[in-house]
Amino acid sequence: MSRSSIKQTPIAPDQVLNFTEALHAHTIEGAYSAHQENVLGSLETGKFADLVVWTHDPSQLSLSELALTQTVDMTLVGGKTIYQA
Repeated sequence: MSRSSIKQTPIAPDQVLNFTEALHAHTIEGAYSAHQENVLGSLETGKFADLVVWTHDPSQLSLSELALTQTVDMTLVGGKTIYQA
């Protein structure tokens, strides 16, 4: 993934995260920073089943494909389906 200005100038290219790093930051590290790593952040028995089912592997999509296409098939929060395509 990358960041760029409106003029397409790269912004802090040395700080860019790849998809796996970004996913880890939003899940595992997010739960840890909220002191909820025992109930959130990963798919494990006893943790809340908050997850998104993607149509395509998001790690294989470009940023524009992620932003411009419908890629989510289902969303679960607390183990209950709240959205299904």
